[in-house]
Amino acid sequence: MQKEKIYCLSLGCPKNIVDSEKILAKYFKEYNIVKDPEEATAIFINTCSFIYDAKDESVNAILESIELNKKVFVSGCLIEQHYSEINENIKGINIIKDDILNFEDRVLYFNEYTNYIKVSEGCNRTCSFCTIPSFKGSYRSRYIEDIVKEASFIKKSRPQTKELILVSQDTSYYGIDIYNRPMLPRLLYELSDVGFDWIRVMYLYPQTVSDDLIMAIKNLPNLVKYIDIPLQHLSNSVLKRMNRWGNFEDYYNLINNIRETIPEVSIRSAFIIGYPGESEKEFEELYNGLEKLKLDRVGFFKYSDEDGTVSYSQRPKISKKLKDDRLKIVSELQENISFEVLKKRVGKKLNVIIEEFDGNDYIGRSEYDAPEIDGLVYFKSKKRLNIGNIYPVFIESSDYHDIYGVYAE
Repeated sequence: MQKEKIYCLSLGCPKNIVDSEKILAKYFKEYNIVKDPEEATAIFINTCSFIYDAKDESVNAILESIELNKKVFVSGCLIEQHYSEINENIKGINIIKDDILNFEDRVLYFNEYTNYIKVSEGCNRTCSFCTIPSFKGSYRSRYIEDIVKEASFIKKSRPQTKELILVSQDTSYYGIDIYNRPMLPRLLYELSDVGFDWIRVMYLYPQTVSDDLIMAIKNLPNLVKYIDIPLQHLSNSVLKRMNRWGNFEDYYNLINNIRETIPEVSIRSAFIIGYPGESEKEFEELYNGLEKLKLDRVGFFKYSDEDGTVSYSQRPKISKKLKDDRLKIVSELQENISFEVLKKRVGKKLNVIIEEFDGNDYIGRSEYDAPEIDGLVYFKSKKRLNIGNIYPVFIESSDYHDIYGVYAE
C-alpha cells in the first residue's frame, strides 16, 4: 500500500522548526514527507502568533491549504493562543496540541548542515509588549541529559551537521527552575564534547549573562564567538515601561565586559522602534546609545500592538509614519556602524560554512553571523569545494552587510 505524502510548513522562529520536526516524527511516521504541497495528500502547518503580521500569515496559510482539498493538520503558537477561536471559526482542520519539549524522536528535515535544539519552553519574564508567557506558560528547562541525548542523535543521524544552535525564549535563564542556579555554562561544556564544529547560542537575556557564561564562550573551542542579547531599547524610561531589567549603564558595562573578555566577539542585539510613549528625547537616547555601543549586528522591529499585553493600554501610540521615519534613521546609523565593523575583517582569514554556490561565488557564513538574520560571505575558489563544509577564506573587501574574499588554500 502506497504511503500518504505530507508537506510541512513551519512558520515563525527556529523554535518552531524544532517542534515541527518532533511532530513529524511523532504523528506522521507513516507519511512520506514531500517538498511540494501540490504533490502532498496532507499538509501540516506549524503556526506563529508573536505579532499581528505573524498571526495573519498563519491564518492565510491555513485557509489556502484548506482550498487545496487536502487533509490539513495545524499546531503551534496560533493554536495555543487562540484555540477556541480557531476551532470554532475554521472548519476542515485537524488540530494537534502537544507539549513535545523533551526528546523522543525527531525527523531531521529542514536543515542539513545547521540544526537547532530547544533547551526550554515558556518564559518567566514579564516584558510589557510580549504575549508569549500568557500561552506558553512559565519557564521549563529540559534536563542536561535529555538535551545532550538529542544533540547526539542529530550528530549521529546527520553527521554532516556542522553547526548546532541553542534556542529558547530566554536561553541564559536555562536551568534556574530545575537546578536552582543558571546551568547554561555547564550545558555548553557537555555539548562541546558531542562533536559539532560550531555551537551557537541565541536569545540571551542581559540580566543572566554571567561571567561564567562569557568564559565558557571564550574558552570552548567550538563555541562560536558570537553573543545574541536582545536589549529592546536604550532609554532608561522606555526600558522601565517595557518592564525590562537594567538600564543603559548596565548594558554598556555588560557589552564592555564581553568585549574585554572576548576581544574577537561579535555581538548582536534587537530593538523595538516606536514603543508607546517613545518621545523624541527617548528616541535620541536610543540613537546615542547605539552610537556608543557600536554593536556588530542589530535587528530593528517596529512596535506591534498586541491585545492582552500591558503595552496595549499604554499611551500615546506612535504613528506608523513616525515609526517608519525613526526606523530609517536608526537603520542608516547602524549601517554605518556595520560598515566600520566589517572593514576590520578585511585582511583576515575566517572560517566559513558554505551554504550555496551561485555559479560564480561560494556563499556562506562566518562564525560571526547567524543564519538568515546576519550577513554573508561571498568568495571565489579555483578548487571545487563542498556545500556544507567549513573552509578558510581570506577576506579582501566588505560593504555595509557582507564580506568578500577568496578560498585560502
